[in-house]
Amino acid sequence: MALALASRRMPVFLCWMLAASGALLAQAGGPIPGACGVTGPNLVVNPEFDENNAGFTSDYTYNPAGYICAFGEYAVTSSIGPFPPNTVCYNAPGFDLRSIWIASDRNAPGTGKFFVGDPSSASGVNDNIWQQTVTVCPNTSYVFSVYAKNLYVRGAPGYSGIDPQFDLEVNGQPINGYYIDGVLSPNGEFVLPRQRRRDSTVWIQISGTWLSGPNVTSATLAVRNKIFQTQGNDLAIDGVYFGLCGQDVGVVAIGDVSQCPDSGSTVVQLSPTPATLASGWQFFEWLQNDSIVASDATPTPLLIAPTPDGSHLGDYRLKAFSDPGGSGCGNVSNKVTLFETCSFSFPVEWLSFDASPQDRQVQLNWATASELQNRGFTVEHSLDGRQYDALGFVPGGGDRQEISRYAFLTPPMAAGLHHFRLRQEDYDGAFAYSEQISVRLAPMQPYSLVVAPNPVTAASRVELIVDETQPLRAELFNASGARVAVLYQGVADAAQPVSWALPADRMPAGLYVLRLSAARFAAVQSISVSK
Repeated sequence: MALALASRRMPVFLCWMLAASGALLAQAGGPIPGACGVTGPNLVVNPEFDENNAGFTSDYTYNPAGYICAFGEYAVTSSIGPFPPNTVCYNAPGFDLRSIWIASDRNAPGTGKFFVGDPSSASGVNDNIWQQTVTVCPNTSYVFSVYAKNLYVRGAPGYSGIDPQFDLEVNGQPINGYYIDGVLSPNGEFVLPRQRRRDSTVWIQISGTWLSGPNVTSATLAVRNKIFQTQGNDLAIDGVYFGLCGQDVGVVAIGDVSQCPDSGSTVVQLSPTPATLASGWQFFEWLQNDSIVASDATPTPLLIAPTPDGSHLGDYRLKAFSDPGGSGCGNVSNKVTLFETCSFSFPVEWLSFDASPQDRQVQLNWATASELQNRGFTVEHSLDGRQYDALGFVPGGGDRQEISRYAFLTPPMAAGLHHFRLRQEDYDGAFAYSEQISVRLAPMQPYSLVVAPNPVTAASRVELIVDETQPLRAELFNASGARVAVLYQGVADAAQPVSWALPADRMPAGLYVLRLSAARFAAVQSISVSK
């Protein structure tokens, strides 16, 4: 990408170009609330159960009294117990639900309502705990989530039933890739753990994404029971959500985005568009150069004042979350770039400065029309556009009145956005900087994984190399889906090997699955053990 050097810094990687005195509006590229029958960010009717037993169906029997004393019943209530005086609430000999159930509404404990169920599915088929049909747009991504609780407290006396387990399904098919409180579930299923009595307001969020087909205009949402017996699976649900995922967020820039630290005084305001303000999305983050600079439950405008060191410059985006604690399904705006336009003189007359990717390296080329006492150029590199390091030195031409051309090939670099500038130096020690230019290196492969030896021996190891620095979790599961070990959880650095030994002493003969969950990829690797 080539640039003419008419200013100190110019925007290089621009999704939007903004005039110095104007503003530009990002247009939404996907369905928005109101399109093709979509009436809001959350399409679920009565998602918090504040309207009592309305808008949904269940395969179980509704108990309007607000408490349950029999298998296969459900209620909508604001609290679990105490039950009315002299009420017999033993739904099996020795199981007094007053002493072994506990739950409170996650938003308004003691007053807000939630769904309580004692499901029973002895027939051997998956029953619908909760079901509702909504209108959707074709070829559109959605997120489906629900908050849930195990009603049995930890250490409940005399209880040996099975803990709750269920599917989230759309049009009869389970959604792919469950997230449990924002963490991808490795085996696609989950069991709600029992909690302490003081955790009555603590809920677990289960979520995942669903893509509608080309002719799909409705979606039947279901929370389905997977326990085929009467005793156990007693649960509560609340905060059911089904809404758009991965849509464009509109942002308006007000003020001069072309800044100069020497004289600039205009405060730039980035504001969500009216459609974004009315979207009802649940959480918002402002990002500068992909780092969070502000977050709020409401889409508050971001004010950006000029600073002498230019640290306010860069790319800004607004991210709106449909599902803040779950699948990470964000709705993101395009970038607004703030940049400098201060004019100044160099002891050289510049013609061009450009950068182009060459496999894992970057080729830099520049040219001057004339030079005066030019000792040379230090090539500097930065990942964030602020902190620069020297890569090398290219000698200058001293005094010249003709065109001079220069080139520099960088060392191999990781995938991502890279910034470059030239420090032009005179023989007397004076120096000046060129403008900043940027180039993005595309990832080659997101990761490289080796398990050796495989089949596993006592000395088998795993080595992983990722192309970009990112959080990573590595887990080992047996053929039954049970987790054998968490092998690694942390941050893997780009191009730096991460290795660990397999726990051969805990791996009887059979097949195993190594599951990798990272920010930019997910993968599985089969492993065999023969002893």
